[in-house]
Amino acid sequence: MVKVERLEFGKPTGQIKLATADQASGTAVTARVSITQVDGKLSAPPGSLYRTLNDVGHFYCEQSAEWTLPAGKYRVRAFHGLEYRPLSREIEITADQTAEVKLPLERWAEPAKRGWYSGENHIHANYGYGQWYNSPATMLTQCAGEGIGVCNFVVANSETDGIFDREHFRGRLDPVSTNETRLYWNQEFRSTIWGHMTLVNLKQLVEPIMTGFKETTNPWDIPTNSDIADRTHWQRGHVNYTHVAQNPEDPYQNPYTGKGIPVDVALGKIDSLDLNASYAGTTVLWHRLLNCGFRLPASAGTDVFLNRVVSRLPGGDRV
Repeated sequence: MVKVERLEFGKPTGQIKLATADQASGTAVTARVSITQVDGKLSAPPGSLYRTLNDVGHFYCEQSAEWTLPAGKYRVRAFHGLEYRPLSREIEITADQTAEVKLPLERWAEPAKRGWYSGENHIHANYGYGQWYNSPATMLTQCAGEGIGVCNFVVANSETDGIFDREHFRGRLDPVSTNETRLYWNQEFRSTIWGHMTLVNLKQLVEPIMTGFKETTNPWDIPTNSDIADRTHWQRGHVNYTHVAQNPEDPYQNPYTGKGIPVDVALGKIDSLDLNASYAGTTVLWHRLLNCGFRLPASAGTDVFLNRVVSRLPGGDRV
């Protein structure tokens, strides 16, 4: 393994010393930080796990960071979830000098004091193809940086028999969890015809992990989603339909839509469903179910892939 410890820029350089903290208390916090030169090029500490959102690169600053940058002007932006205001400022790096940049993040709301905790149901740590491999430590950093209180990571297959992240499942909180950021490994049950579900609060994985995938060990469309829901409820788990429908005019048009929802909800098998920003048809379908008299709570999950440089943020859709 080759460890990158420094970079040669071929031009004069200076140092940046970065610190992120809660403005009121002064307590250090992990934050999502974007530092770009005036020409738009991202800068991040060597070895940091960087990603991009809407073509804006970022990394997670675990309270403090220090590294070398080419001299010049930069734009710094810092974020710490929805309960803190974004912070933006311009800085200048001078050759052979150290710029100490303190980023005090202002909290504007604290729902936890009223019993409301931020969480989400659908985070993939390592899934299919991707540039990064995430450990529980890097997952904690990213979720803490987004201010998520309860983080449900999912064990799942992609298109084959390979089950990603099974090795992380414990049936309880991951030991790296903190009082502010709780990590729990759960499961995405993926059916090619009935729709996908996230199973939460699991003590053990529900087998099979998927149904209906051609040329795998389980190419059939059985057991049904209702059967899987029963197996989840036996261990007092929570059953949630995820990324239900994209097209409001035809909720069943796209692959992996929740085609089993009407029957599963009528049978009392489903505890909630996700309202995702990128699945507008779900809201229409949810209201149809409410209008039929079903008391079905809404939840949220981003379906984010943390091992990919280009993907959404954990907690992009949260509840």
